[in-house]
Amino acid sequence: MLYICGPNFATFQQIMIAQFRFNLLVLCVAVMGCSNSNSPSGSSTNNSPDSTKNNQLSGPAAFRVIVGHDTIYRTNSAATYGAIATYSNTSISGQPGGNSLFIQLQYTPASLYATTVTTNIDIPISGAVVKSYPVMPRNSPDGVSITIDSAMQDYNSRADGTFTITKFDTVMNLVSGTFRFTASPNFNPSEIDTIIGAFNDVGISNGTFGQGSISAIVDAQGYHPDQISISMTETNGLSLDAVEGNPPVYRTLQMQVKDPKVGLFPFAQGTTAGTANVEFDQQASVMLQVRGNMGTLNITSFDTVTRRISATFSFSGTDTRTGRTVSTTNGSINNLQWFIP
Repeated sequence: MLYICGPNFATFQQIMIAQFRFNLLVLCVAVMGCSNSNSPSGSSTNNSPDSTKNNQLSGPAAFRVIVGHDTIYRTNSAATYGAIATYSNTSISGQPGGNSLFIQLQYTPASLYATTVTTNIDIPISGAVVKSYPVMPRNSPDGVSITIDSAMQDYNSRADGTFTITKFDTVMNLVSGTFRFTASPNFNPSEIDTIIGAFNDVGISNGTFGQGSISAIVDAQGYHPDQISISMTETNGLSLDAVEGNPPVYRTLQMQVKDPKVGLFPFAQGTTAGTANVEFDQQASVMLQVRGNMGTLNITSFDTVTRRISATFSFSGTDTRTGRTVSTTNGSINNLQWFIP
């Protein structure tokens, strides 16, 4: 039985623009196999799945997953971990008027010989409501599909189980839920394992309800991104990714502030307190790739309770393709809500 419990932060990939959504990393756990195997880190026990029913989850992005009878406990110093959700008003199965929720949970142990395990949860949902859904095989249009992939063995959900959304907060943009289902490894479809899990207050990164806006004038052209993801971690501080358009024509603004608060931040490397980092990339008839090295970010509002930020910014930098100076003016960040992965 594989047991994973991770309460907080993670480092995520950059936006996967070609996939039309901010695909940051997914649930990663280090194990040297699952059933009847030894783990490279953590404590292994022989608890039954029901023995964890009193282990309550608390804090942002908390989660646990149990597979079979090998149990691994992570510690804060042993892993990078986190969780993320994306919401879309387009059904996974392509049905008109549908909605979809994609949950990604991440766990990466600090082991030299770690085996990465990835879990994806695709939920065609009827809206932002508390509700239970049947678990079905991978890519099924009729229910939730869950996969657990690793270098050692992969699991695919079977048509047996239930996924329940226990909380869907459209003000704070948080989702909680539980799941219990059966799955089979790809190499042995006749083997059936019971998998149970839960996640608590996972932040919605893309498709956020009531999200604010960003605007600017970049190289004398208006910039109004419609895909915005903004996160806060202890390691990286505040990270913003904003995309206008879709491949092959799109424009992307990326910004990072190590220690955000109300005040002025000069654009520099952005990895030390008191500075910010900004980059702009344009894939269009006029190609641009600019890293701002002059300018400031002025944070005018920073609310840690509602997790919202407002600011103004302007910067200039050299286009790496042409060598010319490109200016960004009238930049505005209006009431954006960040999530904690």
